[in-house]
Amino acid sequence: MYRSFFENNFDALILTNDDGDIFAANKAACRLFKSTEKQIIAKGRSGVVDMSDPRLQSVLKKRAEDGLVKERIRLKRGDNSTFEGEITTTFFTDDNGHKRTLITVRDVSGQFENEQQLKASKRQNEILISNLPGMVYRCLFDKKWTFIYVSEGSKLITGYSPEYFLENPDVSYAKLILQKYRNEIWDKWNTVVKQKSTFEAEYQITDSKGQVKWVWERGRPVFDSHGKLDYLEGYIEDITERKRTERDLIKFTRAVEQNMSSIVLTDINGNIEYANKAFFGMTGFNRTEAVGQNMRLLKSGLVAAGVYKDMWGTIMNGKTWRGELINKKKNGELFWVNKAISPILDSRGKISNFVSVAENITERKKAEEELIEAKERAEEVDRLKTAFLANMSHELRTPLNAVIGFSELIDEQMSKEQILEFSRTINQSGNHLLEIVEQIFDVSLLETGNLSVSFSDIDLVSLFGVLAQEVKKKQVKHDKENLSVDVKMPEGVQKFVIHTDRRRLMQVLLNLLDNAIKFTGKGSLQYGFKPENDKVLFWVKDTGIGISEEKQRMIFQMFNQVEQSYTRETGGIGIGLTVSQKLIELLGGKMWMESKMGQGSTFYFTVPQKEGA
Repeated sequence: MYRSFFENNFDALILTNDDGDIFAANKAACRLFKSTEKQIIAKGRSGVVDMSDPRLQSVLKKRAEDGLVKERIRLKRGDNSTFEGEITTTFFTDDNGHKRTLITVRDVSGQFENEQQLKASKRQNEILISNLPGMVYRCLFDKKWTFIYVSEGSKLITGYSPEYFLENPDVSYAKLILQKYRNEIWDKWNTVVKQKSTFEAEYQITDSKGQVKWVWERGRPVFDSHGKLDYLEGYIEDITERKRTERDLIKFTRAVEQNMSSIVLTDINGNIEYANKAFFGMTGFNRTEAVGQNMRLLKSGLVAAGVYKDMWGTIMNGKTWRGELINKKKNGELFWVNKAISPILDSRGKISNFVSVAENITERKKAEEELIEAKERAEEVDRLKTAFLANMSHELRTPLNAVIGFSELIDEQMSKEQILEFSRTINQSGNHLLEIVEQIFDVSLLETGNLSVSFSDIDLVSLFGVLAQEVKKKQVKHDKENLSVDVKMPEGVQKFVIHTDRRRLMQVLLNLLDNAIKFTGKGSLQYGFKPENDKVLFWVKDTGIGISEEKQRMIFQMFNQVEQSYTRETGGIGIGLTVSQKLIELLGGKMWMESKMGQGSTFYFTVPQKEGA
C-alpha cells in the first residue's frame, strides 16, 4: 500500500538513507528531474541539488537536527537545467531501525518568479511614490476625506505626517481645504463617482504652518467586482510656485504684448518664435506670415554687411548689440529702427535664443534729416545772400558808373557821333540797371505774395517773331553773334493762340535765353514750343558749360548761380531762374531742367493753352 502510494503520488518523492544517499524516487520525481530512477540514485544528492545554492546549508542544518524541513532550494534536472524547488522532508525509522527521509519536491519556479516580480514591483512603487513631489492617497468617500492610506509626501504638501492622518480619526483633510472650495470639490467628486470618470481640480489648502498653498489633485473612484464603491485614490501636488509663475507670466505677457516697442524672440539662427503686436503693426506682417520666418524678411538691402557682422559677433559673444538699422515693411516701405538685441542663456549657460527690442525712429530720422537739410539750406542761403549782395553791389555799380561816367563826358565840344555813342552806352546801362531793379522788385512781390498776372489771348507765332529780334540783341550784347540759333515751332502753323500773361511769358523766355547765351561760349542755341494735350511745352536748349548734379538740386533756389566764378564775367544777380519758375507756377504750369557738365543744358516749362486748363 505504501509502495503504491509512493509510486503513484502526483508530487515528486525521493527517499534517502541515514547518510543522505538517495535509494528511491517515484515516477513524478523522474518526470520532474527528467531522469530515470536509476540515474537519480546514481547521481545522488549532488546530482539533483545545486550545491552552490547558499540555502543548502540551512537545509542540512535542519536535517541534522531531525526537524521538519520546508525550504526552497535550487535543483538540477538531468539535462543540467535548474529550477526553483520547494522541498519538504519527513524523518522516520523503518522496521529494521534505520533512519529514513522522505523528501517531497515541488517546482515553484513560476511562483518564485511572480513573487520576485511582485517584490520588485512593490519596491519600484515604493521608490516612485517616495520620490514623487506630491502625496498619493486612498480615502473613503466621505466629507472628511478620511485617509486609509497616504504617502510620505503628505509632509511636503500639508506639513503633517501620514501617521498624523491615519492614527487620529478626528483629523480631517477636508478642514485643510479653503472653505470656498469644499462644496465645489464635493459636488465634482459626486459627479465623477456617478460617471465612473476621473477627478481633476486645482484648489487651495492651509498647511500646518498656516500657509495657503495651491494644489492640483487628480484621482478616480475604485469599485469592487459587484460595482460597489470601495474607496477613492489619487495624487495631490503642490502647484503654488507654478501658480505664481503663471501670474508673473501673464503679467509679463501682457506687458510685452501691450508694449509700444517691437519685441521679437528668435532662435539662435534668427528664426522668429514670438513677436508682439507692435512688431506686426510696425512691419505690416501678420503672425502667420512672420512666425517661423527668419528676421532677414525685414532686410532692406541698404545696411552695410559690416553692420550685420558686428551685430552677430557681439550677440554670439553673449553681449548686447545696440544700433540703428533701416528695414523694409511687407509693402516695401522703408523704416528706421533703434534696436537692441540680447542673448538668452539656458541653464547650462549656452545661448538658446535672442530677444530683439526695436523702436520705430523713422519720424525722428526724417526730422533729423530735415533739420540738417534746413541747416545746410540756411547756411547755403546765407552764403548765397552774401555773394548776392556783393554781386548786386557790383551789378548796380557797373551800369550806374557807365551812366554817370559817360554822362559827365558829354559836352558841347564833342562831335555828334561821340555824343550818340555815349548816349547808346548810357541807354544800355540804364536798361540793364532797370532789369536788375525789376528783378529785385519781382522777388519782393513774390515773397509777399503780391505779384499778379494778367491773362489774355496771345499768338505764340507772333510772340516768337518778336522774341527772335530780342535774341539777336542779346547775342550782340554778350558778343555771341557766332552762336547758331534754331527756332522750333509746329509745322505749317501760321497762328497759335493761348490764354496767358504775354508779358510774364516773354519775361521767362528772355531770361532763359539770356542765360543760355551767356553760358554758351560756342556751339548752338535752340528754343521753341509744341502742344502737349491741353498744355504747351516750351524749351530753351544750349550747348554751354552745363550744370553739375549738385547745382541742379539748387538751381531754382534764390540767389543761386551756376558757378560763382562766372559771376563777374557774365553778370547777373542769381535770382532770374527763381523768379522764372515762380512766374510759370503762377501761370498754371511747371518748370524743370536737364543738364550734363560740358554738354549743355535744356530748360523746359509748360503753360495751359486755356484759362483754367
